[in-house]
Amino acid sequence: MLASSGMTCQFSVTNTGNQSAPVAAGFHPYFTVGSTQIDENMLQVPFSSTLEFDAGLLPTGKVLPVEGTAIDFREPRPIGDTAFNTCFLNPIRDRDGRLQIRLSSSESGKSLAVWLDEAFNYVVLYSGDPLPPTHRRRALAIEPMTCGSDAFNHAEWGLRVLAPGEVFTGRWGVTEG
Repeated sequence: MLASSGMTCQFSVTNTGNQSAPVAAGFHPYFTVGSTQIDENMLQVPFSSTLEFDAGLLPTGKVLPVEGTAIDFREPRPIGDTAFNTCFLNPIRDRDGRLQIRLSSSESGKSLAVWLDEAFNYVVLYSGDPLPPTHRRRALAIEPMTCGSDAFNHAEWGLRVLAPGEVFTGRWGVTEG
């Protein structure tokens, strides 16, 4: 059950044309739980796979398991020096069908959960490592996505095609705790 306070974001896309149209939705918020840097924050990301990218940040087309890797955050653990520019897929949902990514700080005592409904089966995390020092690792981007990176070339990664008049909706939000 979700807390009664927080933020909810809802989208609705309607194909008002007379031909089918590809559709994807993504949001790019950054989050902080009051710490100076994200390194000491605890993170839980309940996804079992990621998309592989090459050195130029282009998707290779491969889906990789997170189990046993440096980006396996299925159970809460400190972020440490983990650098993220990562697209996760294959979510592990709660009994109510929601997905909850959790970020917390023992330093500040603050925590939050970014929740996603069934429209979202992907999330991109970005730690900002390439940014200037004044912005690097100050917050974590937790980006709800309805499809994976490069879904126009890999429709199996969640790209939706709406028929004329069809509607696609979804909701995500943030709660404390």
